[in-house]
Amino acid sequence: MRILFFVASLVLLSACVHDNGMHDVDKVVLTEKPLTCLVFTYDNSDLPCNLLGWQIFAYQALKANEEDHKSALLSLTHASENTYKKLILESSAFEPDAVREQAIQAMFRISEENINHFGHFFYLLATYQHTHLLDKQNAILAEKKLKIQIKKNAQLKKQLNDAQAKIQAIMDIEQDLKTN
Repeated sequence: MRILFFVASLVLLSACVHDNGMHDVDKVVLTEKPLTCLVFTYDNSDLPCNLLGWQIFAYQALKANEEDHKSALLSLTHASENTYKKLILESSAFEPDAVREQAIQAMFRISEENINHFGHFFYLLATYQHTHLLDKQNAILAEKKLKIQIKKNAQLKKQLNDAQAKIQAIMDIEQDLKTN
């Protein structure tokens, strides 16, 4: 699923065009030059290098282990771009469900406030994390139901064995009566 998300992110990035210093959407020129970014601004702009930076950050957050995740959270300062980074990290599976849910809802709000590729990227990321959280919760619920069903099945099997033993005892008594 993480690979699928990364591919979807790359498709989103490929939909963005190289800026060429122009900020008017109608004047953007499509080029075949590769996108080279020296700096990622990590803001909510629609600039291709900004989007690439967010995609790289999100990809690294998704593939991180728990130790890397914790150190990434601890390394964040109170800078404005770190608010978005913190939300991405808090929506991770390494966080408690309540924290994840709050971060995901905040990411959905950010996506609604930014009607551009940045907002769409945050929407995709929030949707992915929300689906992942729901899948986890559904799996826990299904596991609880399975355990209850296994317990009921064990009780029914015991009742069946007891009933079969009683039937066998009755059949043995009946057989003894016929032979005597």
